[in-house]
Amino acid sequence: MISIIIPLYNKAHTIINTLNTVINQSYKDFEIIIVNDGSTDNGVEIISNSFNDSRIKIFNQTNSGVSIARNNGAKHATGEWIVFLDADDEWMPNFLETIYKIINSYPKADMIGTAGYHKDFCTGIVSLMAINKYLGKIKEINYFINPDMMPHLGATVIKKSKFNYVNGFHDNIKVSEDICLLQEIALLSTFVYCGIPLHVYIGNVKGQTTQTSKERSIQNRIDECFVYNTIYKSWKKYNPNNYLVPIFLKYKIRHNFYSRLDSKDYASINAMVSNLSINNKKLLGKFFIKNITKQYLNHVFKIYIKLTKIIWRIHRFPRVGEKIPSNKCKALIKQYQIKR
Repeated sequence: MISIIIPLYNKAHTIINTLNTVINQSYKDFEIIIVNDGSTDNGVEIISNSFNDSRIKIFNQTNSGVSIARNNGAKHATGEWIVFLDADDEWMPNFLETIYKIINSYPKADMIGTAGYHKDFCTGIVSLMAINKYLGKIKEINYFINPDMMPHLGATVIKKSKFNYVNGFHDNIKVSEDICLLQEIALLSTFVYCGIPLHVYIGNVKGQTTQTSKERSIQNRIDECFVYNTIYKSWKKYNPNNYLVPIFLKYKIRHNFYSRLDSKDYASINAMVSNLSINNKKLLGKFFIKNITKQYLNHVFKIYIKLTKIIWRIHRFPRVGEKIPSNKCKALIKQYQIKR
């Protein structure tokens, strides 16, 4: 059985659509665990009035955040496999059926993720979220070829034993907690990628977390450093032979610095330098760490980081994020629109 965990916080306007896409799955052996995180709307009441299904179980908690809600949901899960679906996202009707077939075809798999779509809640515009190299294919791959291109949390099914092994989501960070979890589990798991778009991430939804203040922006950078530090530590602990991890970390951290340099956000740059671990600083080099905070070297470091990206590509470090041809995108988006 597969346990579907849905954290619910003020999503009365979207939860019914999300649940319908789960209830209408072609594969039926699942349970739905909804963790109401202190919602102030009538979402729970709407669910109770709209569904009479013993597979739906609702648990309530005081407002504690999405990570604690997901962790609490996992404690109630009885399935061998778990998946965390947001209360405003969707699945294609054969998502779980496809996952079940992959589980049987890849008995060593611990984590399975599918391609998907991004849909703007307000405009209805749909785009494809997939890896061109594996589009339409199902294949065991190294997750760290390019974690930024890997499936969304709601498109990824995880063995509960692996989730428990890493102690679930870190509840001390507000951003990238899902990325941190997936990358930690990927370091000790066999990952299978399904290039069939079966998950729909709905963006620009009222009630989604948005943090725009300067203070929150700096805290976001600190949280991201926590993720980088955690992944480095987990890499050394679980899978030090995966040579792609330090390459990815170096590339990703530099890219983050570039974004801050481009906006001349030196408060965030200083926060990152202060919060990166010694090991991650070593990856970047002494000169980089010592001088990145000097504003008069802004253009120098922007040029340097751009050059490192060019070198990355010249040396053919694994990249799977190449642009998908527009004809493929249009065809798959049309399929989605027809099925909806």
